[in-house]
Amino acid sequence: MSGAITFRLRRVHYDAIASGKKKGEVRRANDYWKRVAAREPKIAVFVAPDRPTIRHRITSTIDVPSAAAALGRKLRPGEAEDLGDGRVFLFVLEDRLEDGQFCVRCGCTEDTPCTLKVDSYEDETCYFIEPTPAGGRLCNFCAGRPVGRRRRQARID
Repeated sequence: MSGAITFRLRRVHYDAIASGKKKGEVRRANDYWKRVAAREPKIAVFVAPDRPTIRHRITSTIDVPSAAAALGRKLRPGEAEDLGDGRVFLFVLEDRLEDGQFCVRCGCTEDTPCTLKVDSYEDETCYFIEPTPAGGRLCNFCAGRPVGRRRRQARID
């Protein structure tokens, strides 16, 4: 499982998500998005030109037979080109998250447990302990983990 996935959006779609009118993001089920969906991201990061970055919790990722079925309506010409006529993934969104409400590495919040726990931590609960330079927070499980390609999970005996 992964913490976050970034969606680059056109301004009109960004504004719909920022205002709360749009409660999901649909992506074509190509190889890239299949890998993303398999990682089960918990946080959606939305970026658009000349707009601030916003984050929403992802409640589920649904494999849908067509974009029209995912959206519940007929596709507009621009959407048909972007999404195609095959399978799509619908990333269902919850309320907007503010900085400090979630772990920037694993995506856990105070009411959802960390999914990256080490075996020996199984009975412990998550809590935020470490602020990051960008204003986010790390949970107690992620704060002890190195970041990057060579990341290894330490076992505590």
